[in-house]
Amino acid sequence: MGEPQVGFIRTADYRETYANSIILEQTAWDLKMTFGMLDGAAVNQNLGISIPWPQAKLMLFWLRLQVESAEATVGVKIPLRSDILPPEPSVLTPEQEADPTIRRFQDLYVKLREEFLKTI
Repeated sequence: MGEPQVGFIRTADYRETYANSIILEQTAWDLKMTFGMLDGAAVNQNLGISIPWPQAKLMLFWLRLQVESAEATVGVKIPLRSDILPPEPSVLTPEQEADPTIRRFQDLYVKLREEFLKTI
């Protein structure tokens, strides 16, 4: 027997908003996304949402599917300005280089950045 189907009901306080800025913060339990809108030289933050890591991992899949589907529909890659691309990683200090956790993160960042840049 399969999982029961879940229905979706929008509550009275449901709202939609636009954001062109997202700041991510992490804890051991969840990922917090703070949404805002650039207004001149400042970002007005107006919504924060925290989700558990399993949901974040699923969202990663669904976001990629939506982006690649949108690009396939219009037949072009979504353009990104060079000033908003993930930056080159900083050179590690000798102390950081000796820390296996920092080194693993650096290697992962480089790998994911290279993969991402191939998609634009």
